[in-house]
Amino acid sequence: MTDSRQLSRLVESAEDFACVLQNLRDEVPPRDAAQRNLTDITSAIGELYRLSTILQQLRSAFDAPQYADRLYRISADAALVASSVQLTLSVALGMVGRASPATHWMVWDDLSHRLQNVERVPLSMRLKWYYNFTEGLLDQLEGYPFDATLARIKASIHALLQQQKGQQQPESPRAERPVIQYRIVESSKL
Repeated sequence: MTDSRQLSRLVESAEDFACVLQNLRDEVPPRDAAQRNLTDITSAIGELYRLSTILQQLRSAFDAPQYADRLYRISADAALVASSVQLTLSVALGMVGRASPATHWMVWDDLSHRLQNVERVPLSMRLKWYYNFTEGLLDQLEGYPFDATLARIKASIHALLQQQKGQQQPESPRAERPVIQYRIVESSKL
């Protein structure tokens, strides 16, 4: 179940990541190969703020008394999109946090590679899905139907979320290694 506190945290994370990308964009060395990414980074910053705005609107809807009797219509779908947004932002902010200051400007390439080649959906596409789907959820609260476009976006986000969950890093390196138990067998029984 999604609530306004979770949505507030997502808004903050989206804005935090937008600020990080602004800093990354400013750190790109002039005449560097990474200069070609400036347009993509700037676009992502805009999309993150756009997502932040629509998530704020969703948060307000969860708190608004006039929607209290209708929230059941969108609760499960809001939880779906919130989970995927949270995982995307967690991966992105985690990659930035692990990068050394000397290699911060390389984070964009690393993140783009992971999202595009490992999880199979680039950041720009995700941000558009999240925005459009959340906008559709708000429209549902106003009485508009859940249409075929929203159903396709929902299916895409659901598939992405399954992929994201499959790519999550275990909490500790020990957790990913299987425990092998050895049994000493007498050589005569071999």
